[in-house]
Amino acid sequence: MSTDKSLGEWIRARLSTNPTLKLYTLFDPSAHPDLPAKLWQLDGGINYEPLLLGVVEDTTSLCAGPWLVETEPTSDWSKWFVQELKRHAAGYLLCSDQSMQRVADWMRNRSAVELADGRTGQFRCYDPRILVAYWNIATDAERAALLGPIQCIWGWDQLESKAFELQAPEGARQLEEPGILCLEQDQLDAINRRNEPYRMAQYLENHCFELVEGYSYEQLVILLHQDMLVVADRLGLEDARSRFMFVLLRLQPPDWLAGLHLEKRPWEACNQSFAQWVDNQSPN
Repeated sequence: MSTDKSLGEWIRARLSTNPTLKLYTLFDPSAHPDLPAKLWQLDGGINYEPLLLGVVEDTTSLCAGPWLVETEPTSDWSKWFVQELKRHAAGYLLCSDQSMQRVADWMRNRSAVELADGRTGQFRCYDPRILVAYWNIATDAERAALLGPIQCIWGWDQLESKAFELQAPEGARQLEEPGILCLEQDQLDAINRRNEPYRMAQYLENHCFELVEGYSYEQLVILLHQDMLVVADRLGLEDARSRFMFVLLRLQPPDWLAGLHLEKRPWEACNQSFAQWVDNQSPN
């Protein structure tokens, strides 16, 4: 995964080398408050495909799930979308020499995975946070199976605050049938681990208003990723409940922690008081 250029530079460079490539945007309306209204405002005649089966194609159902949009590189929609990716994990851009229908069919199939226990689960590959987490641990064969007819994907990694480019490995475009992706338990654990700051920030923002006053969602993600969970890792906190309680302590320490250097004190030494405090403070 490359992260040393801007999104615009990557897109222009790739499209200039092959005039047959088509640019698409893939977005999830639930991840951005101005979608899909902004799309209709900037380009009401745009072509799009729903990625959820059974969704009726109209302006109201566009909010029902991820959508693939045919995009002109110099359009107002494209420029707006690129800028918004830095603030919202609403999707990404991709290119292919295949039709929109072919790309949509492929990505629609990628939204399901077979888990290690044989069950089938939803795979939110349209979410750049999930996509990057999976890409970082996938083999070339798995990356090829993910992208298929797609040559490149461009987006914004909020954790690293950098643009990213995912290039299809050699042989990816030779895959004719998508099949089903398989996700091993260690891969699922790695994806969950990397995306824990997003989930925790979302929960804090929704439920712990007094603790996060003055922080935006993106600021919370960065704070958790670069500071709080780093210390939690150093303390050896693996349990999700313990890690969440640790974050609560760091954001707003209770009176009984006054003068206590939590980073230097064994976690077990304050478990009883800590658990009692959390039980009293936990949001309903």
